[in-house]
Amino acid sequence: MTLPRSAADVLSCYVTFEVECIDRMYLNVYVPQLRYATGLVSYIHRQLGKPVASTAALAPVSEAFTRSVRSFAASGGIPWVDFAKGQRKDDVAQEYLAGFTGTEGVLFIGRAQEKVPLFRTRKRRRADGSSYPWIAAETGVVNQYYCYCVDEDFGPFFIKFCSYFPFNAKLCINGKYAERPAMPHEAETRPVTLGSRMLETAYLCRLRRHDLVACPSLWVSVSHIDGTGEIMTSEVTRIGGLRPPAEVTGPLAERAAAFKQMLIEQGYARGTISAHLGLMSRVSRWLDVQGLPARALADLAEVDRFFAERRAKGCRLRITARSLVPLLDFLRDRQAIGAPVVPAATPAEVLLAEYRTYLEQERAATAGTVVNFTKYAGIFLRTFPRLGSDAAQQADLAAALGRLTAAEVVTFVTGWASCRSPAYGQAMVYALRNLLRYLHARGLLSHALAEAVPTVPGWKPARPVRAVTGQQMAALLACCDRYSAIGRRDYAIMLLLTRLGLRASEVAGITLADIDWRQGVLRVRGKGNILAELPLPADVGEAMAGYLRRGRVHCGSPHLFVRAKAPFTRLAGTGITAVVQRACRRAGLPEAGPHRLRHAVAAQLRREGASLSEIAQLLRHQDERTTQRYAADDVEALAALARPCPDGAPL
Repeated sequence: MTLPRSAADVLSCYVTFEVECIDRMYLNVYVPQLRYATGLVSYIHRQLGKPVASTAALAPVSEAFTRSVRSFAASGGIPWVDFAKGQRKDDVAQEYLAGFTGTEGVLFIGRAQEKVPLFRTRKRRRADGSSYPWIAAETGVVNQYYCYCVDEDFGPFFIKFCSYFPFNAKLCINGKYAERPAMPHEAETRPVTLGSRMLETAYLCRLRRHDLVACPSLWVSVSHIDGTGEIMTSEVTRIGGLRPPAEVTGPLAERAAAFKQMLIEQGYARGTISAHLGLMSRVSRWLDVQGLPARALADLAEVDRFFAERRAKGCRLRITARSLVPLLDFLRDRQAIGAPVVPAATPAEVLLAEYRTYLEQERAATAGTVVNFTKYAGIFLRTFPRLGSDAAQQADLAAALGRLTAAEVVTFVTGWASCRSPAYGQAMVYALRNLLRYLHARGLLSHALAEAVPTVPGWKPARPVRAVTGQQMAALLACCDRYSAIGRRDYAIMLLLTRLGLRASEVAGITLADIDWRQGVLRVRGKGNILAELPLPADVGEAMAGYLRRGRVHCGSPHLFVRAKAPFTRLAGTGITAVVQRACRRAGLPEAGPHRLRHAVAAQLRREGASLSEIAQLLRHQDERTTQRYAADDVEALAALARPCPDGAPL
């Protein structure tokens, strides 16, 4: 283990500097890991060795820091000033500066009370009623220590330290003392130190004031001057903030502003926005050089060629087509480019592409259905004997399909299902029937072969539905942190699942327009895109309204539940499942999915005396046999139907 030998060693590893403005250059000094509650908890556990993460453990550290500041001022004979409310600190600094006769030193140390973000410990309660500490980010009024100093290179400046852990600081350099950098003839008498380098930076920033309108936090050019007065090199050095946004020229120039606005609305950070605009600029220039229009990006081969050239140049960032997904999605939404064109190598792949378009546009199938049906259709076309890899057979695909018989279909399904589980066999049956109907409608099959696909048996023993108990559902609701934005969202989702028995896809598909607040009605899109209206219970409506008022981010998404991190798009069905699984872990229960909660709603209604038809109406079952499985849970009702055992007969 090596100890830091100087302040520079410490700052280079653990402290981040950020430039806020130019006329007065503010540099924020902080430990990045301690800006978030998770980093603070880790510090208390690992650094302080405390078993319980509480800000009470930080009080001795803050008190020691305050004593150190007082001791430093007393031992050095430094004046101490307590700023009054409304007193201008610059006026006090000018008074002390007027009487200062040295070249550098500390003028005075001042103390003021200011409101800053900080962490406090709050008491939370578990589902069983026991309490535990919870560290939350808040704001509070604490002491701030201002150290006003004079430096031979910097001139007057001050460093402000917060008296509250983690003691964030701010360094302020007055811009008027940076009106010019070291001139070439002064290089020998004025060494290039940290102060002179900062002065050069501030001076060059002031020369480029027109750039500040577009990007207040900018990259600046710093000149390196040797002892002879000649400029050796000139490079772009990051002082803080972001690179100035790249100018987009070429075919995509007219859409750059709209693309940037879309990224802002989706909640991306400034650095991410700058990176996407830079990639957009490079793509647009490449299209211009190649003589291609913007719609050429619909061809995935052209996209791959662009990134292949980037990799050949030695680029290490944004070198795959995945980094261009936000831009391509934006262009498709604006209808600037068409659907992605995948180069087809065989006639079978062309047929699959047409089948995919049919499912999306004519059948209005969901994304999951399109993926699964296309996958199984590709397996059928690749493995069927007459549609093998022979070039002649592939070229005459239509003729091969025309010769397809029912016996060959049965042979394929039998071979597929014999070595796989019933679930996989049934999935192939559903997809194959749909594909054969499509091929017959297009005239590629001489006979309708969908009915020739055999059914794969999937008998299951009658057993009770695995449902979550009422006590477990109460624990899942109680473990949601209703004081945070994510907790309010999760609580509203859990109520929809436990009170209305919605599916995960149905919760994810709820839009703001689906809620009729006046009538207390919620429109739900079920299987087959069938709309149903359900009564909205009061507690569910209050949870949804609380999430909208104090939890949901401001974004342009029409859906009710959106992601908590950028991009602020709809929460998918997998996201709803993740919410339930996280709640199970917090409550100390075995992991369960949203459908287990749906079963729990039906089982609870059955125990309360609801009929199977009423349960089917609430759960929107299209087949009565689906609802009949819940009858197995009602043991008392089934006992009345059981025939008595004859007397004297062996059991």
